[in-house]
Amino acid sequence: MPESRKRKPKKKSTPLRSLPPVSVPGRYSAGTLKLSDERVGGLLSPDVPPDLLIEALPAALWLNVMSGQRANVCVDGSMILHFAYQQLGIVAEPRAVDLVIHDARTDRRVFYGRPDPWWDGTTFHGHCILWLPGSRRLIDATVEQYPEVRKYRLGPIIGRSVVARGTEEQREAVARGELVPGSHIGVKREALMLLYTTVSEQFKDVVADGPLVQETRELYRRAGVNLASTALQYFRHPEIVERVKLAPYPRVHKLIEAIGGAKVQVDKSGDMWFKLKNGDGEDLQLRLDDVPVPDDDPRVPEDVADIMADVETAVRAVLAGSRHVKGSTFPTLLFEPQRGVMVQRQSDWAPSEAQAEAIIRAGFTRYLPIQDIPVHHLAHWYLKYNGSMVELWEGDGIWARGRLSLTPEWIDAAEAAGRVQVIYGVKIGVGSPVGASFSEDDRQEMLQLGRAAGIVASATVPWRRPAPRAQGGWLKRLGIGRGK
Repeated sequence: MPESRKRKPKKKSTPLRSLPPVSVPGRYSAGTLKLSDERVGGLLSPDVPPDLLIEALPAALWLNVMSGQRANVCVDGSMILHFAYQQLGIVAEPRAVDLVIHDARTDRRVFYGRPDPWWDGTTFHGHCILWLPGSRRLIDATVEQYPEVRKYRLGPIIGRSVVARGTEEQREAVARGELVPGSHIGVKREALMLLYTTVSEQFKDVVADGPLVQETRELYRRAGVNLASTALQYFRHPEIVERVKLAPYPRVHKLIEAIGGAKVQVDKSGDMWFKLKNGDGEDLQLRLDDVPVPDDDPRVPEDVADIMADVETAVRAVLAGSRHVKGSTFPTLLFEPQRGVMVQRQSDWAPSEAQAEAIIRAGFTRYLPIQDIPVHHLAHWYLKYNGSMVELWEGDGIWARGRLSLTPEWIDAAEAAGRVQVIYGVKIGVGSPVGASFSEDDRQEMLQLGRAAGIVASATVPWRRPAPRAQGGWLKRLGIGRGK
């Protein structure tokens, strides 16, 4: 919680039902939303994986609360859920899509949504869903507005992506958690195959940037806070909480700890308030978005600031298939800082290394010891190479540099691939111990130990051919070459 935020007087807000509806036209009967208590309760079964429990319950609760309301309100549902997931520390992106529903029994295909969605006042012409990049799941809370799906009454689509079609680049992007324009995601439901296609780049933000959505943003946010508060009521239940703690969502864990067994009050406007006490034992009545939780950033002592600011590293280049980086499919650069700063992650209290945590927060993937774990591709990062020095940059900021002369073979491989895998960490087997021989097996073992400890980060970045070097002053005077 920002330190500047103070407790404000209660102000009138809205429960989930009372938002101004956003119409979505269609030449079909949209029907009404419906999800029974039994369906909601089914998500609490021990057979449901902890991560799916946390991701699915908010959508199910929203449908349960909205039972009886018209179903063609995909914008309302997506925006409320977007803010609910935000409170729980889960990134959920509203995305416009078109949808083809294929019935395998009849071979009938029906097209919904549109590839060029647009707004006409309060009417949205198109369909939208939520994309959860962390788990690569797609959530369609209002899919039962379509009669082919509604007849099964199984609730929202909450499916891990199965890429049915698309380019290799699109499939790789989805595997990394990116849903690029034009991606095709297939989700099966009974005899139906639902094929979602994300709209082109120009319509990527058409849902969230819509004028009505912007005007109603605060109402959506407050409704999302209420929905997340309701979900936490279930998550902290004694029969559920231990399973919830197994899910990789540290903010949910911290919220459960912060609210403990606090009683909940619902006011006349439909807002939920938690009754807590401060450090002095004084009674507080807080909404979920005002409940203080520990900072996610590692605590870094001030006396190690010079280490954090030092970009000098040892660096090594290896080709794909090297024993050192077994499992890598790209030519690889390994940057190893000269000194480390061990800290304790506030997210899960695990020991970690501050420089690795910093680059992970900037976009890198924590490079755990799973050989096929997808790492992020950071298109805005780049490498500089002048023949004797390699540097890793993000925009105008340098992260690492080290002396190295790249071989022609390695450069050719990088140019052919178009990207380079970068591995960063203090324990990755680049620098050799003083007075000791260091074999490829030793290097690989050290890297694996660092990955297992969670103190290694990785990503792929574009490989750009170095600019031509100066060709000499007299050539420049003659207008030949690009000498400086």
